[in-house]
Amino acid sequence: MSKRIYLKYKDKHKIMNDIEYKWCCDCDEWFPMDNKNFKVQASQKDGYSSRCISCQMIYNHQSYMNNRDIELEKSKQRQKDNWEHYKKLQSAWIKKNRDYVNQRFEKWEEDHPERKEYKSKYQQNNPYKMQQYSKKRYEKKHIITDGEWIACKDYFKDENDEWACAYCGKPISKNIKKYKGELKQFDLEKEHVIDDGRNDIKNCIPSCTTCNSKKKRRTLNEFYNPKNKNYTYERYHKIYMWIRYDCKKYIQKKKPKGKYTRKT
Repeated sequence: MSKRIYLKYKDKHKIMNDIEYKWCCDCDEWFPMDNKNFKVQASQKDGYSSRCISCQMIYNHQSYMNNRDIELEKSKQRQKDNWEHYKKLQSAWIKKNRDYVNQRFEKWEEDHPERKEYKSKYQQNNPYKMQQYSKKRYEKKHIITDGEWIACKDYFKDENDEWACAYCGKPISKNIKKYKGELKQFDLEKEHVIDDGRNDIKNCIPSCTTCNSKKKRRTLNEFYNPKNKNYTYERYHKIYMWIRYDCKKYIQKKKPKGKYTRKT
């Protein structure tokens, strides 16, 4: 950064081709005096900063780095004093960047295996919360017949004619998880494509334990897109065709519940 030179107003401004130009005190260059080249600064006589935008950014960064500890303390105190405001901004940013946040968190969990131990201890120490969580999960439990569920799994069979996860293609033989200290094979889970949607076959696809836990409350497009390492267009198209059209072929009509009338 060059040494700042103090000049009179007329020496820092000039008109060329009917456009007023202003001189930048750092890079010693002339720019049209507008908000595209200079930041608005009410304390200046002309209403614009004495530095161009690029030089102003460099100056602000160097000033921050020279007083980093003080600025961090100010920032922390400002957040404490206006926590409700910052909380709204933070939640809005997370909603807007949901995919990025989930990817960062998943990567962090992979780099910190102790997270699994913490989860298991938390579940043991908070049985009431786990009970409430299980209650919520039960309320969104699928209500479909055994025949509909088998037809759903048959629809998403892999090339080896084996039931497989609709998202990642993992076969049921590899859907293994630890139960009471032993590794056991479990059936594929009934996954809600629309989290708060209906509980019948029109909103149900088979999913492995991993994909079901990773999807959480995200929509299909938020979770299963090209950023997902297991994404393929073929599987995405198959899921869409199932919930939109093909599931209707396998809906089993329930017998109406009417009063029994005795024949005379």
